[in-house]
Amino acid sequence: MPTNKSVSRSASAPQLNSALPRLNSSSENPTSSERIVKAEEHMYIQVRRGHWPDLSPDCKLWTLRDFALQHSNWESFTDRGKLRVIYELGALLSDSAEKLNGGEEFPETITKARNELQDAVASVRQLPKVVRSDKLRALSIASLCEGSLNLPSAARRLKEALGAARREEFEAGHMQNLGKKFRFRGYIDLVEERAMTVGQLRRVIKFCQESCHRWRERGPPEEAGAATSGRPRGMDVLSLYDIDSWVIWPATEASRCSFVELVAEQAQPASWCISHCWSQPHATFVACVENHLVTRGLHRSTGYWMWAYAHRHHGMIPESADPCQSSFCRALQTAESRLLLVMQDVSANARGATPFQRLWCMFEVLQSFNSSLGQGATRVPVDVAVHAGEKAEVITYGLTDQEEAMEHLCPGTGAAAKAEREKGFPVSVVEHCLKNRVQLARTSAEEDRTHILNTFVGRKELEEAPPDQHDAYDKANARLDGLFALIFLRKVSEDHDASVTESIDLDSLKDAISHSLLLDVDRTEIDISLGGGGGASVNEELFLLVKNLPPRLQKITLDMKGSGLKNASLADLANFLSPELQDVTID
Repeated sequence: MPTNKSVSRSASAPQLNSALPRLNSSSENPTSSERIVKAEEHMYIQVRRGHWPDLSPDCKLWTLRDFALQHSNWESFTDRGKLRVIYELGALLSDSAEKLNGGEEFPETITKARNELQDAVASVRQLPKVVRSDKLRALSIASLCEGSLNLPSAARRLKEALGAARREEFEAGHMQNLGKKFRFRGYIDLVEERAMTVGQLRRVIKFCQESCHRWRERGPPEEAGAATSGRPRGMDVLSLYDIDSWVIWPATEASRCSFVELVAEQAQPASWCISHCWSQPHATFVACVENHLVTRGLHRSTGYWMWAYAHRHHGMIPESADPCQSSFCRALQTAESRLLLVMQDVSANARGATPFQRLWCMFEVLQSFNSSLGQGATRVPVDVAVHAGEKAEVITYGLTDQEEAMEHLCPGTGAAAKAEREKGFPVSVVEHCLKNRVQLARTSAEEDRTHILNTFVGRKELEEAPPDQHDAYDKANARLDGLFALIFLRKVSEDHDASVTESIDLDSLKDAISHSLLLDVDRTEIDISLGGGGGASVNEELFLLVKNLPPRLQKITLDMKGSGLKNASLADLANFLSPELQDVTID
C-alpha cells in the first residue's frame, strides 16, 4: 500500500453530522425495545464522554478504531452499524488528510486507520446485504476509497457488493406478495419452539411454484457453479439457498423475526430435528419430510426443526460460537435426540449418492448419538431419508407405531413389514455413508468448521486453527461409520434385483460394513432387530454382524422374531461371540 500520496477530501463524499447519533434498536423485538448491541452501545458512550464534535480528527479516528474494531465484537454489529463504522472511518480519514501537503507522507495514525478501513471492508460477511441497508452511504465509502484514500481493493469490493445489492433489489410486487402470503403472527421466545409443520412447508413450496419463474440463482460461491450463476430457478433446482434469499430473508426483515413466526399461531416445539444440506432441491427435501410424517404415522401438527426457518436472521443476538451451545442442540434436547437425516437426491439407478461431506450434518448426527446414549437409549433415534428417482424413501431406526402394533399381534409381522417398506431405499447411498472424514468435511462459513473441529478435539479456544489430524477425528469417523453400518446392515444383506445393483459391488459394501463395525471400538452395546426376513439373507445378515462385533462390546440384544432362524444357526452363532460379552439376549 503506497504511503507517499497526496490526500484531499473527495467531492462526492457527503458531509458528516456534528455528532454520532445513537443507533436505534426500536425495530427489534418490542418486548426488549431498549436492547442494543453492547459493542455499539459501548462505542456510543465513549463518543459522548469524549465530546465528539470537539475532538480532533485523529482522536475521532482512534475512538472508532479502539472501541468499534479492536475492543468490541465486530460480528455482533448490525449491518447498518458496520456500515456506519466503515463510513465514519473513511470520512474521518479524509478529514484528517486535509492538513497534509502534497509531498508529505501519511502520519502513522492515518496509515493504521487506512489499514483498519481496508480490514473492516474485507471482514464483513455477506457484504451485499450490508450495503443494502444504506446504499448511499456505501456509495460514498466506495468513492472515498477509490479517490482520496487510495484503497483500490476496498473500493472494488464495495462496488461489487453494490452491484450485487442492485441485482438483489426486490420488485415491489414480490415484496407485497410476500407480505400477503406470510404475515407476522407474533414472537416465539424459545428458538427450540420454532419448528415447522409439513403443512407450513407445503405453503412455502406452493408460493415458490407460483413465483420462482421470476427468480435468479443467488447461492453461495462454493455451492453454485459459475456456469449456472444468475440463471432462472425452476422447482427442479430451487434450493434452500434460493428460498433463503427470495423468501426467508426479505419476509422476516421488517419484523426481525424467524420465518416460523410468520406462519405459526403459537409455539411449535421440536418433535424432530432435521439435518440436511441446503443445496438439495427444496421440493424433494419437503417430499422426504412428508414421507417421513406418513411413514411414522405422526400427527400433522408434528414440528420439524430446521435452523433456516427457526433462526432470526436479522436479530441482534448472534448464534453461539460453541457448536454445543447452538440453537440446534437446544432443539435436539427438546426433540429427545430424534433426528431425521435427509440425504442428497439420487437417481433411481445411480451408482452413488453425493458424498456425506457437510461437517454440520456429521456434528448433528454425533450430537444425536451422544445425547441419546446419555439418556440411556439403546438405539440411536436417527431416521434416514433420501429422494430416489421419483419417490422419497425412509429407513427408520426402529419399528413405526403401526408396525409395533402388528408385531404385538403376531411376532415377526411388524419386522417383516418394515423390511418390505425399506426395500426401495437405494443401496447406492450406503457406500458414501461409510466414508466419513470430519477433518475433510466442509461448511459454508470457515469459522464454523474451525469451531466444530476444535469442539471434537476438546479445545476451549474455539478460534484457534484446528489440527489437520487428530485422534479425536478418527474416533468421530469410527462412531459415524459404525452407526451407519448398523443402520444399513439389512440393506446390504437382503436380496436385490439384479437390474438395480448391476453397477454396485455388493461384496465390497459388505466388507465396508464389516470394517466399520469392527473399528467402532468405543461401542459397548448393540440393540438391533434382524427379524421379519427369511432364508439365506437373515443368516448372512446375522453372521456379518457377529463376526465383526466391536472388541469392547459388553451387551448385545438381537430381535430375531419372524426370522425363521434354525437352532443349528444359533449353535454356530455362539462360536463367534467374544468371551468379553457379559449379556447376550436373543428373542
